[in-house]
Amino acid sequence: MRILPGVQMRRAIAVTVVAGLAFGGLACGGMAAEPAFASGHVAVPAPTGAPVPGASPAPSTSPAPSGKPAATKTVTYDGYELSVPASWPVYHLAQDRSQCVRYDVHAVYLGTPGADQQCPAHLVGRTQTISIIPGSGVSYQRAQVGATGGTQVGSVPGVHGSIVLNSQQRELRVALGAAPGNATAVATYSDSPDLDKQMLASLRDSAATAQASPSPSQQRAAVRPAKQPASPKGRPSGSSAWHGLPSDWPTQVIAPPSKAPAPTSAPRPTTAPRPTAAPRPTSTPRPTSPSRPKPSPHPTSPSHPKPTPARTPPKPKPAPKPAPAKRPRAGFDTCTAPSIATMRAWRSAYSVIGVYIGGVNSACDYGNLSASWIRQAKALGWSTLPTYVGPQAPCYGAGVTISAGKAQAQGRAAADEAVSDAKSLGLPKGSPVYYDMEGYNEDNASCVSAVVNFLAAWTTELGAHGYVSGVYSSQDSGITNLNAAARAKHPRVTPKAVWIALWDGNKSLADGKLAWPVTDRAKQYAGPHEQRIGGTTLDIDSDYVDGPTAG
Repeated sequence: MRILPGVQMRRAIAVTVVAGLAFGGLACGGMAAEPAFASGHVAVPAPTGAPVPGASPAPSTSPAPSGKPAATKTVTYDGYELSVPASWPVYHLAQDRSQCVRYDVHAVYLGTPGADQQCPAHLVGRTQTISIIPGSGVSYQRAQVGATGGTQVGSVPGVHGSIVLNSQQRELRVALGAAPGNATAVATYSDSPDLDKQMLASLRDSAATAQASPSPSQQRAAVRPAKQPASPKGRPSGSSAWHGLPSDWPTQVIAPPSKAPAPTSAPRPTTAPRPTAAPRPTSTPRPTSPSRPKPSPHPTSPSHPKPTPARTPPKPKPAPKPAPAKRPRAGFDTCTAPSIATMRAWRSAYSVIGVYIGGVNSACDYGNLSASWIRQAKALGWSTLPTYVGPQAPCYGAGVTISAGKAQAQGRAAADEAVSDAKSLGLPKGSPVYYDMEGYNEDNASCVSAVVNFLAAWTTELGAHGYVSGVYSSQDSGITNLNAAARAKHPRVTPKAVWIALWDGNKSLADGKLAWPVTDRAKQYAGPHEQRIGGTTLDIDSDYVDGPTAG
């Protein structure tokens, strides 16, 4: 079975769905990344998990006919409320600890992400999402991205907070409360943050809107939905801030998951009456004590054994260091960093892991990733392939892409941000950072030129900071184009190492056509598949590694 560690939530969860609020008619179009590797396209599935119990499929958030604004719903969690598009699924992470927190599809995530999320191995790109994370769950990426920087772009009167924008990461956040342990609301986006701003601006303290709560009959419907399945009509709770709301807009109230009734305590047993003390017998004359015998010079009484001096326990032997893996080494990559417990179990089969450390197109929660995680994994004998997923080829067709006229500037900016990410994880100078350039149309000359210019600037800037440049890409596009530039002794700089995506199932790095020696190569020879080791299942890609790694 999967390891599903429990995380206690600080407050009870409740979700109220209210159809009818409007975000100024904004449309919420979907975006699904379809990475292209080696010889094929892989369709990325939509998230699976536990949406709001009892919620029926919501209407599309595309523009309604006759200019009617898109429907929304109100989500209440951890003492806060906010309004989101009605079609978005809501995932309670405490109910399904394996639920993947994905940023490439519209969704609402409530709670702390699980230790071992079941994420598809290859997700690229971001769109609008909302997460509310308790203070205990704000880990590496929350501390790194926008925690101390960013630009204030709005206020949230309902929680006395501010909206802070990190345009490089396509992310906004609102600190919910001044105390260090309070929750954080995080929103991601792709092109425009406008919808995210409106959703975050709707945040409010749920206690402050108690007076606008549904009538007693509506409250009874929330407690016993089976007795009153029909949705009552009336003005939605907390809707006074939304102008132009029709008075007859339908309202649907969905109860939170029911809790098991507390067991009735057993009746306390009746205390038995204390027995009456028996009468004290008449004292008899004390017998004359016999003469005390002289003690033996060597007493042998078994009731007084000679004390044995305590032995000092032997010092435990230090745990043996894991033997270094033979090169090339077996590795895997996944969308989010697994738990250390999983890393310990999986060390029996692998010694290298590819992990995303940042990038505007990172489509997954970073999971357990932190400087401490890097150190602990290294102590277990792991090496890492630090991976940064920034702007993609202009002809990629999804997520944030390279602008042909700004390719070199964007490449330098990506390298600077990747170095900042690497330093925050304790990765020293001399460590490699691999740029994830997904497969693209290699027959598009202008697209190819922009990619090569971008990666040349990435390599130069990364080297200026003392880090080693690597590039991950498809054998049929990025690797082919970089190899041609290297073979032609092109003035544009080529990376130190390559990580080749070629899903042929062949664990081999031999390819005489490549300009890089085998010791500067890694190969992703198998695409997304599930593997189970030590009771934990992960969705991974399989790698064969002889190139530079961190750790």
